[in-house]
Amino acid sequence: DAAPIFERLDEDTQESIVEHLGVESIAPIVGEMAADDRTDLIENLPEDVGDKILERLEKVDPEAAAEVEELGKWPEDTAGGLMTTDYVSVGLDLSVGDVIERIRKEAEDAETIYSVYVVGEADKLLGVVSLRDLLLANASDRLADVMTCDPATLSPEQTAIDALRLMWDGGFRHLPMVKDGKVVGVVSRSDFQGLEVDSHERERDLW
Repeated sequence: DAAPIFERLDEDTQESIVEHLGVESIAPIVGEMAADDRTDLIENLPEDVGDKILERLEKVDPEAAAEVEELGKWPEDTAGGLMTTDYVSVGLDLSVGDVIERIRKEAEDAETIYSVYVVGEADKLLGVVSLRDLLLANASDRLADVMTCDPATLSPEQTAIDALRLMWDGGFRHLPMVKDGKVVGVVSRSDFQGLEVDSHERERDLW
């Protein structure tokens, strides 16, 4: 219950709470935060404090710690620096009913459930299917018959502003991040809030 509240606090308040509660108490809360918010927190804290939380997280929640290390690879001014690993992906062999059941189970931990990413071996992106299309299809329909192949994607190496322009121009609310054909994360337009843009871009109201 504390995690969704904590991740919405400003940086100064978060740091004060970390100092007050201590690493042992804060690590389980941090482990329940969204992957991108968790990474931002650790990177924004004083280095010694962030390192201690990450060390503790590696013991209590290795998967969450691994996500921090993966997302932390990307500079803040890149699209990869804004993405999250909290998304729903499924295999091609599922039926529409199976996918809807998967969404029910994973919705609480996913940043978005409005698009589900269909992946093959080694997380290679095969297609995407919207929640709307899933709900309009029959539960017995094959996923391959309702998904969109060759969906629009972004690269984590792109600059954040270039990624935002592409999302805006294409009318996308969220897009998968793909590197070497593999899905490595998802970014939503809301992730770009606070991005510094010039006056021309601001006039376009990119958000």
